Amino acid sequence: SFQIEQARAAQTNIVAYRKQQAECNGSSQLNVTEIVTCCLLGLPESYSCVCPGFITLVSPEQASVVKYLQDKALGLLLMDGDLTEQYRHLGFNRPRNVRTISEQPNLQEGSPGDAWLSSTLDILTHFEVSLVLVKGNVCEKLMERCLANNILVIGSVKPHVLHAFEDASGAQAVQYLAQLHARYVGHGARVQLWRACDGRAMELRELVPVRIDVQGIPLLTAVLTTTVAAKLQLIEDQFWTFVYRLHHALDEGRVFLGGGAVELLCLSHTRMLAEESLTPARTDAEKEFHNPSWLAASLTECKSVVLQALGSGWIQYLSTVLCNTAKAASGFEARTLIECHLKRAADCGSPSAYILKEFRRGGLVQGASDPFTDPAEGFSVYDNVGAKVEAWRRALDLVLLVLQTDAEIIVGPERNRLLNSDVSSEFVFL
Repeated sequence: SFQIEQARAAQTNIVAYRKQQAECNGSSQLNVTEIVTCCLLGLPESYSCVCPGFITLVSPEQASVVKYLQDKALGLLLMDGDLTEQYRHLGFNRPRNVRTISEQPNLQEGSPGDAWLSSTLDILTHFEVSLVLVKGNVCEKLMERCLANNILVIGSVKPHVLHAFEDASGAQAVQYLAQLHARYVGHGARVQLWRACDGRAMELRELVPVRIDVQGIPLLTAVLTTTVAAKLQLIEDQFWTFVYRLHHALDEGRVFLGGGAVELLCLSHTRMLAEESLTPARTDAEKEFHNPSWLAASLTECKSVVLQALGSGWIQYLSTVLCNTAKAASGFEARTLIECHLKRAADCGSPSAYILKEFRRGGLVQGASDPFTDPAEGFSVYDNVGAKVEAWRRALDLVLLVLQTDAEIIVGPERNRLLNSDVSSEFVFL
């Protein structure tokens, strides 16, 4: 699937860029909050890339202001809320039994909102603000007036993007323009039209991509392009899947062999335990703990059955993966392939060594969970440790709950003897 390869390529570019930064600051962590995406519909997939700074889509009217402001150091204002007259922050409570007719007399002709528009524009002009990033919505009339005065206002900016510009430019986000002070205005921001890999500025239908940057900002934008509208959301979702998997892997500092390798190793180990349980060798302490002889025999028999059932679950999982990824034409063929690998692992004497060898060679275990991995291209599949361990833990908790419930239901002639025995306190009699 080409969109999968495209998302993986964008992630590879981010990794390469972060690797260069890691060599400078000594940190190998991948901060997801420093990555944003910009999806462009109408460009070929080959135009996808990763650029430093913040890339977003604006209207043609805003793009004309960008052309006027490009190559200039701009005053930056960050708004932590809506830029509208009626906006009040979340913790604001209006006075009870008070109705506000007008905050100030309207001595001039025009609508009641004209005074707010004029005062807002005066504040922006007074503090020499040319770029405004707003977390929420922006008043349309204010947007028109700002564009007429060559002031670029961009709304619906994500909070972590505002934080990145806040740290890099020295700006401080405000809730209302009335709070604005000279020390809250950032400096050094630059805007320009985003240019593709061939150096051309792009104008896509009704939207134009622009790039906003500040010296030293750690923000990266993954530009994902396609000519098919139905693929756009899929490409973005796949990209974030790759990024978060890499983020968790770097955060944990360890990974599992992917593609079903760990599951195959668990299956091999479970079968070995099941075979050992058929020939029990109990110590005196274990025999004393399991006082009734029938209970010890029952425990041994149940242990083998439980281990065989767990192994059957692993086989069913691997068979389903092989069928879903077109590695096997049917469930019978998938089970035959799994049994063949298990036999080879057992004959090898070291199942882990055999599975690792198959993983490096690009056999069954490498391509099982990722059908888009081509061993000839040198890709290796790895899984996150935390996600897999949590999934296994939840599954085993359910199994143990069922087994515990079954073990606590005691019927038959042994019930009275257990009631009078020393181990009766260890059982719940229904």
